[in-house]
Formats: sequence, C-alpha cells, structure tokens
Amino acid sequence: MPSDLSRRQFLVAGLSAGLAVALLAGGGFAALAANNLPLESPSATALLKGDNDALLRMLLSGTDPNTRDTERQPLIVLAARNGLSAAVDILLSNRARVDDLDAFGNTALMWAADRGHTAIVQRLLSAGANPNLQNSQGTTALIRAAKEGNAEAAEALLEAGADITRTDYTGRGALTWAQDGRSRRVIRVLEAAGARD
Repeated sequence: MPSDLSRRQFLVAGLSAGLAVALLAGGGFAALAANNLPLESPSATALLKGDNDALLRMLLSGTDPNTRDTERQPLIVLAARNGLSAAVDILLSNRARVDDLDAFGNTALMWAADRGHTAIVQRLLSAGANPNLQNSQGTTALIRAAKEGNAEAAEALLEAGADITRTDYTGRGALTWAQDGRSRRVIRVLEAAGARD
C-alpha cells in the first residue's frame, strides 16, 4: 500500500499545480465545487480575469506562454478571441507562438478577425502571423472577417498580404461570404482589392 506522501505525489503529478493544491488543502472536489473554484490552469484563469500582472509573473516564473486551456486553446488564441490586447502583448513579448492552433485549426489571427478586434489583428500581423493559414474547414482570417462583416479587420489583412482568392472547403471565398452576410462595406473593401465572383 503506498504511503500518504506517495499518494500526494501521484496526485500532484497527475493534476495541474493549482488544482492539486486546491484538492489537497481544501478537502477534495466537493470543496472545489463549494468554493466555486475553476478547473482551469492558473495562467488561463489570470488571463480571463484580466489579471495581466499575475499572468506576467507566471510567465516570468517559467510558465510556458504556449499553455493551453481546458478546451485546448492556446493562451494567445484565448486572449485574441476575447479581445484582451494587453494579454496578447504580454504573451507575444514572452515568446508565445503567434500561429499556434486551437483544436479546430484556428489561430489567434482568425479569432481576432472574426470578432472584429482590429488592433489585435494588426498586432498579430506585426508579430509575423500568417494571414493565409486555413483552419480545419479551410477558412482563413480574411474569410472570417468577411463572414462577420468586419471591414477594418479585412483591410488590415489585405494590407498584410491576405490572399483574396483563397476559398474554404465548400468553395466559398471572402467575397461570397460578405455577399451572403450583406456586408456592403466589406464587399466594397474586397472588390477594391480585386475580388471577383
């Protein structure tokens, strides 16, 4: 029978540090639920709470900037998706991979374009994000910006060399998606850049 210490060592090895500490100190999963504690990594929790000081301290203390949340989203994707520009800057300055993919092949750039976070789109592009990567459906950041009617994001992507001729796996490109969404402003931006049906 393993000793109490070896059981604890096993538990700590099998769980994230934050969860293991909460379980050992707080009396198990019932205590976690009663205290409404998240089952998320400390770095993802700090990021989502907007605690940039805590996030930076963790990164400077050795936390991998390419850590993933419980849904397998890299922190850079999580920050871009939620419009957390300061967190994006912190992660990039601590060597986060700018083109890291979530479970569906989406990059931070795709999410920022989708959500209309143009300043983040520009920051990611200046950090070297590839505007022509395709996710598991063949969608690019430009297609996502067009589909959601985000003209400023589309302009930034085009200026950075986004390929206007790329199509998703259904054969639809940015212009078709913009037309389907009736986004006149995005249609004008794409047509001015040379997009044709």
